[in-house]
Amino acid sequence: MRNKAFFVAVILLPLSISFFSGTSKAEPDSGASEMLLPAWFWDSPEVEGVEFAVGYSPSYRDSPTAYRKAFEDAALRLLSDRRSSLICRQGLISTPYGLRTVENENAQAYDTSNIETFYRSLVMIDSIRTDDLRLVLIATRPANVNQTRVKCPNCLAVDSTGKRLQGYGVSPRYLRLSSTWIEAEGMARIELAMSFAKISGTIESQVSDAMRGTGSKLSSVYELSSNVELRNVKTIHRRLNHNLDLFEVWATGNVFDAN
Repeated sequence: MRNKAFFVAVILLPLSISFFSGTSKAEPDSGASEMLLPAWFWDSPEVEGVEFAVGYSPSYRDSPTAYRKAFEDAALRLLSDRRSSLICRQGLISTPYGLRTVENENAQAYDTSNIETFYRSLVMIDSIRTDDLRLVLIATRPANVNQTRVKCPNCLAVDSTGKRLQGYGVSPRYLRLSSTWIEAEGMARIELAMSFAKISGTIESQVSDAMRGTGSKLSSVYELSSNVELRNVKTIHRRLNHNLDLFEVWATGNVFDAN
Protein backbone atom coordinates (compact mmCIF):
# COMPACT_ATOMS: atom_id res chain seq x y z
CA MET A 1 0.00 0.00 0.00
CA ARG A 2 1.18 3.49 -0.75
CA ASN A 3 1.71 5.68 2.29
CA LYS A 4 -0.75 8.52 2.30
CA ALA A 5 -1.82 11.07 4.84
CA PHE A 6 -4.44 13.74 4.50
CA PHE A 7 -6.31 16.11 6.76
CA VAL A 8 -9.97 16.58 5.79
CA ALA A 9 -12.17 19.32 7.21
CA VAL A 10 -15.90 19.00 6.64
CA ILE A 11 -16.85 22.66 6.21
CA LEU A 12 -19.06 25.00 4.23
CA LEU A 13 -17.46 28.26 3.11
CA PRO A 14 -19.47 31.30 2.04
CA LEU A 15 -18.45 32.70 -1.34
CA SER A 16 -18.17 36.29 -0.23
CA ILE A 17 -17.11 37.39 3.23
CA SER A 18 -16.28 40.71 4.84
CA PHE A 19 -13.98 39.99 7.72
CA PHE A 20 -11.28 42.62 8.13
CA SER A 21 -12.58 44.25 11.26
CA GLY A 22 -10.39 45.33 14.13
CA THR A 23 -6.94 46.82 13.68
CA SER A 24 -5.62 47.44 10.20
CA LYS A 25 -2.06 46.75 9.16
CA ALA A 26 -0.04 48.35 6.40
CA GLU A 27 1.28 46.08 3.67
CA PRO A 28 4.28 44.32 5.26
CA ASP A 29 7.75 44.24 3.84
CA SER A 30 8.34 41.50 1.31
CA GLY A 31 11.49 39.53 0.63
CA ALA A 32 11.74 37.87 4.04
CA SER A 33 13.21 34.39 3.93
CA GLU A 34 11.61 31.19 5.23
CA MET A 35 14.05 31.40 8.15
CA LEU A 36 13.71 35.11 9.03
CA LEU A 37 10.14 35.23 10.27
CA PRO A 38 8.29 36.96 13.14
CA ALA A 39 8.97 35.68 16.62
CA TRP A 40 5.22 34.99 17.01
CA PHE A 41 5.48 32.40 14.26
CA TRP A 42 8.19 30.25 15.83
CA ASP A 43 6.74 30.43 19.36
CA SER A 44 3.05 31.31 19.74
CA PRO A 45 2.37 34.37 21.91
CA GLU A 46 0.75 33.99 25.32
CA VAL A 47 -1.64 36.77 26.32
CA GLU A 48 -4.27 36.12 28.97
CA GLY A 49 -7.78 35.97 27.56
CA VAL A 50 -6.64 36.11 23.92
CA GLU A 51 -6.74 33.30 21.35
CA PHE A 52 -4.28 33.40 18.43
CA ALA A 53 -4.01 31.54 15.15
CA VAL A 54 -1.61 31.61 12.21
CA GLY A 55 -2.84 31.31 8.64
CA TYR A 56 -0.96 30.29 5.50
CA SER A 57 -1.32 31.02 1.81
CA PRO A 58 0.88 30.91 -1.28
CA SER A 59 2.29 34.34 -2.09
CA TYR A 60 0.16 35.10 -5.15
CA ARG A 61 0.94 38.00 -7.43
CA ASP A 62 -2.49 39.25 -6.45
CA SER A 63 -1.51 40.14 -2.90
CA PRO A 64 -5.07 40.78 -1.59
CA THR A 65 -6.02 37.25 -2.63
CA ALA A 66 -3.13 35.76 -0.66
CA TYR A 67 -3.98 37.98 2.29
CA ARG A 68 -7.64 36.88 2.25
CA LYS A 69 -6.83 33.18 1.90
CA ALA A 70 -4.31 33.30 4.74
CA PHE A 71 -6.86 35.08 6.96
CA GLU A 72 -9.53 32.48 6.15
CA ASP A 73 -7.07 29.65 6.86
CA ALA A 74 -6.21 31.14 10.26
CA ALA A 75 -9.85 31.77 11.15
CA LEU A 76 -10.93 28.22 10.29
CA ARG A 77 -8.03 26.76 12.26
CA LEU A 78 -8.97 28.86 15.28
CA LEU A 79 -12.62 27.83 14.95
CA SER A 80 -11.85 24.12 14.63
CA ASP A 81 -9.29 24.25 17.45
CA ARG A 82 -11.97 25.46 19.84
CA ARG A 83 -14.02 22.31 19.31
CA SER A 84 -14.05 19.65 16.60
CA SER A 85 -14.51 15.93 16.11
CA LEU A 86 -11.69 13.96 14.55
CA ILE A 87 -11.75 10.37 13.34
CA CYS A 88 -8.38 8.79 12.52
CA ARG A 89 -7.43 5.42 11.10
CA GLN A 90 -3.85 4.26 10.82
CA GLY A 91 -2.49 1.11 9.23
CA LEU A 92 0.63 -0.44 10.78
CA ILE A 93 2.69 -3.35 9.48
CA SER A 94 4.94 -5.54 11.58
CA THR A 95 8.52 -5.73 10.24
CA PRO A 96 11.80 -7.07 11.66
CA TYR A 97 12.58 -3.46 12.50
CA GLY A 98 9.34 -2.78 14.38
CA LEU A 99 5.98 -1.35 13.36
CA ARG A 100 5.81 0.90 10.30
CA THR A 101 2.94 3.14 9.22
CA VAL A 102 1.59 2.21 5.80
CA GLU A 103 -1.60 4.27 5.59
CA ASN A 104 -3.39 7.15 7.32
CA GLU A 105 -6.95 8.32 6.83
CA ASN A 106 -8.39 11.21 8.83
CA ALA A 107 -11.62 13.22 8.82
CA GLN A 108 -12.42 16.31 10.88
CA ALA A 109 -15.74 18.11 11.35
CA TYR A 110 -16.72 21.30 13.17
CA ASP A 111 -19.58 23.78 13.27
CA THR A 112 -19.44 26.60 10.69
CA SER A 113 -23.03 27.75 10.99
CA ASN A 114 -22.02 31.23 12.25
CA ILE A 115 -18.84 31.55 10.25
CA GLU A 116 -19.44 35.09 8.92
CA THR A 117 -20.08 36.46 12.39
CA PHE A 118 -16.97 34.67 13.60
CA TYR A 119 -14.85 36.21 10.82
CA ARG A 120 -16.01 39.71 11.72
CA SER A 121 -15.11 39.19 15.38
CA LEU A 122 -11.43 38.57 14.64
CA VAL A 123 -8.56 41.04 14.61
CA MET A 124 -5.55 41.07 12.30
CA ILE A 125 -2.40 41.38 14.41
CA ASP A 126 0.43 41.01 11.89
CA SER A 127 1.19 39.79 8.38
CA ILE A 128 4.31 38.98 6.41
CA ARG A 129 5.02 37.96 2.83
CA THR A 130 8.04 36.00 1.61
CA ASP A 131 8.80 35.05 -1.97
CA ASP A 132 6.51 32.02 -1.80
CA LEU A 133 4.51 32.30 1.42
CA ARG A 134 2.02 34.63 3.08
CA LEU A 135 1.61 34.41 6.86
CA VAL A 136 -0.94 36.18 9.04
CA LEU A 137 -1.50 36.25 12.78
CA ILE A 138 -5.06 36.82 13.96
CA ALA A 139 -6.54 37.07 17.44
CA THR A 140 -9.85 37.33 19.25
CA ARG A 141 -8.99 40.87 20.39
CA PRO A 142 -6.15 43.39 19.94
CA ALA A 143 -2.91 42.36 21.61
CA ASN A 144 0.76 43.32 21.62
CA VAL A 145 3.05 40.54 20.40
CA ASN A 146 6.70 40.29 19.44
CA GLN A 147 6.76 41.12 15.71
CA THR A 148 10.56 41.13 15.44
CA ARG A 149 11.82 39.10 12.47
CA VAL A 150 14.15 36.44 13.83
CA LYS A 151 15.87 33.31 12.58
CA CYS A 152 14.40 29.93 13.40
CA PRO A 153 15.39 28.99 16.97
CA ASN A 154 17.09 25.69 17.71
CA CYS A 155 15.04 22.59 16.99
CA LEU A 156 12.95 21.10 19.80
CA ALA A 157 13.73 17.40 19.64
CA VAL A 158 12.39 16.33 23.06
CA ASP A 159 11.32 17.99 26.27
CA SER A 160 13.04 17.64 29.65
CA THR A 161 11.35 14.30 30.36
CA GLY A 162 12.71 12.75 27.17
CA LYS A 163 9.29 12.58 25.52
CA ARG A 164 7.81 14.47 22.62
CA LEU A 165 5.78 17.51 23.50
CA GLN A 166 2.10 16.62 23.18
CA GLY A 167 0.85 16.69 19.58
CA TYR A 168 3.94 16.61 17.35
CA GLY A 169 3.36 17.11 13.64
CA VAL A 170 5.93 16.98 10.85
CA SER A 171 5.90 17.45 7.10
CA PRO A 172 8.48 17.17 4.32
CA ARG A 173 9.07 20.17 2.09
CA TYR A 174 6.52 20.56 -0.69
CA LEU A 175 6.62 22.88 -3.67
CA ARG A 176 4.34 25.28 -1.81
CA LEU A 177 5.50 26.11 1.70
CA SER A 178 1.93 26.94 2.69
CA SER A 179 0.94 23.31 2.02
CA THR A 180 3.98 22.13 3.97
CA TRP A 181 3.12 24.08 7.13
CA ILE A 182 -0.61 23.30 6.86
CA GLU A 183 0.17 19.57 6.75
CA ALA A 184 2.45 19.82 9.80
CA GLU A 185 -0.30 21.70 11.71
CA GLY A 186 -2.80 19.00 10.80
CA MET A 187 -0.48 16.14 11.74
CA ALA A 188 0.07 17.67 15.20
CA ARG A 189 -3.67 17.54 15.80
CA ILE A 190 -3.88 14.01 14.46
CA GLU A 191 -1.26 12.91 16.96
CA LEU A 192 -3.36 14.43 19.73
CA ALA A 193 -6.30 12.36 18.50
CA MET A 194 -4.22 9.19 18.25
CA SER A 195 -3.53 9.33 21.99
CA PHE A 196 -6.89 7.51 22.24
CA ALA A 197 -6.13 5.06 19.42
CA LYS A 198 -7.16 1.43 19.78
CA ILE A 199 -6.45 -1.62 17.64
CA SER A 200 -9.63 -2.06 15.60
CA GLY A 201 -8.49 -4.97 13.43
CA THR A 202 -5.66 -7.31 12.47
CA ILE A 203 -5.23 -8.97 9.09
CA GLU A 204 -2.64 -11.40 7.82
CA SER A 205 -1.19 -10.57 4.42
CA GLN A 206 1.74 -11.43 2.19
CA VAL A 207 4.19 -8.55 2.15
CA SER A 208 7.61 -8.16 0.62
CA ASP A 209 10.53 -8.08 3.03
CA ALA A 210 12.67 -6.11 0.58
CA MET A 211 15.03 -4.71 3.20
CA ARG A 212 16.32 -8.18 4.02
CA GLY A 213 16.05 -9.52 0.49
CA THR A 214 14.21 -12.65 1.58
CA GLY A 215 11.20 -12.29 -0.71
CA SER A 216 7.64 -12.49 0.66
CA LYS A 217 6.57 -13.66 4.06
CA LEU A 218 3.43 -13.64 6.21
CA SER A 219 3.16 -10.49 8.33
CA SER A 220 0.51 -8.82 10.46
CA VAL A 221 -1.12 -5.58 9.43
CA TYR A 222 -2.80 -3.74 12.28
CA GLU A 223 -5.44 -1.01 12.04
CA LEU A 224 -5.52 1.61 14.76
CA SER A 225 -8.54 3.88 15.02
CA SER A 226 -9.47 6.86 17.14
CA ASN A 227 -12.73 8.81 17.42
CA VAL A 228 -12.26 11.88 19.61
CA GLU A 229 -13.38 15.40 20.32
CA LEU A 230 -10.65 18.04 20.43
CA ARG A 231 -11.12 21.21 22.48
CA ASN A 232 -9.00 24.29 23.09
CA VAL A 233 -6.16 23.13 20.84
CA LYS A 234 -3.36 25.56 20.12
CA THR A 235 -0.03 25.44 18.34
CA ILE A 236 2.80 26.31 20.71
CA HIS A 237 5.97 25.92 18.61
CA ARG A 238 7.04 25.71 14.98
CA ARG A 239 10.49 24.77 13.76
CA LEU A 240 12.37 24.14 10.53
CA ASN A 241 14.72 21.18 10.88
CA HIS A 242 17.62 22.07 8.57
CA ASN A 243 19.41 18.74 8.81
CA LEU A 244 16.40 16.72 7.65
CA ASP A 245 14.61 19.53 5.76
CA LEU A 246 11.48 18.85 7.82
CA PHE A 247 8.86 21.30 9.06
CA GLU A 248 7.74 20.67 12.65
CA VAL A 249 4.76 21.79 14.72
CA TRP A 250 3.92 21.16 18.38
CA ALA A 251 0.35 21.58 19.69
CA THR A 252 -1.47 21.09 22.98
CA GLY A 253 -5.16 20.65 23.72
CA ASN A 254 -7.86 18.67 25.48
CA VAL A 255 -8.82 15.31 24.00
CA PHE A 256 -12.04 13.42 24.82
CA ASP A 257 -12.95 9.92 23.67
CA ALA A 258 -16.11 10.15 21.51
CA ASN A 259 -16.81 6.41 21.33
